Amino acid sequence: MEIGVPSRRTYAKKINLPCAPLKVLNMSESMAHYSVHIGTVQRSLGQNAIASAAYNSRSKMSLNVTDKETNITVQFAWDYRNKSGLAYSKIYVPDHVIADASAAEWIYNRELLWNKAEYAENRCNAITAGKIMIALPNEFSIAQNVDLIDEIAGELSAFGMIVDCNMHNDDENNPHLHIMHTTRELVANRYGELEFSRIKNRDWQGREWVKFVREFAADKINKHYGLNGFDVRVSHQSYKDQGIDLI
Repeated sequence: MEIGVPSRRTYAKKINLPCAPLKVLNMSESMAHYSVHIGTVQRSLGQNAIASAAYNSRSKMSLNVTDKETNITVQFAWDYRNKSGLAYSKIYVPDHVIADASAAEWIYNRELLWNKAEYAENRCNAITAGKIMIALPNEFSIAQNVDLIDEIAGELSAFGMIVDCNMHNDDENNPHLHIMHTTRELVANRYGELEFSRIKNRDWQGREWVKFVREFAADKINKHYGLNGFDVRVSHQSYKDQGIDLI
């Protein structure tokens, strides 16, 4: 049975995002830079979740690949420990995982987590992780951006995904957040242990997901601009959609 893509209203109900469209900002309000990119880690492009996670977290990580015919395991490694700029790093999990102490052994271990995500996929063209990159307000301190990240990642994990967050601040004028999220939910097997579902959650990719994430991120950034006393806002909409004529 194919899983349909829920409407924005369905997403909004899940995480208490207003169902009404965000208001169009008038020209008297200061507009801040807004940049959000949503993508995937795709084997067909020569990508893998381990390499992406190692880069994001500025760490050394290894991917273990076992040949099914020979049963020989080969290890590939990526080392980004010499790259600077990591300001914050945390893995966020759904509430039911937090309550399961036995899950911490591999779910909170970035290398084990993404090896399991890779192992859950059999196809040579599989998507092994989702990616979101968000430009963070450069007006914020690191602590203020961490508060913003906590809210964004906490609400995304409420969908059932594991959310791996890393904030880069190597350029103080361009702080940004790298998010990787799993494509499968965690379910209990017959032994009561958590593992990735055999069914991929298709709602976490595609056009509707991209539209939702862009508006969701703008809503959270604007909320924190207000909380931190800044009279500026961002919009996920194009100038045309906002009714702004730049000519």
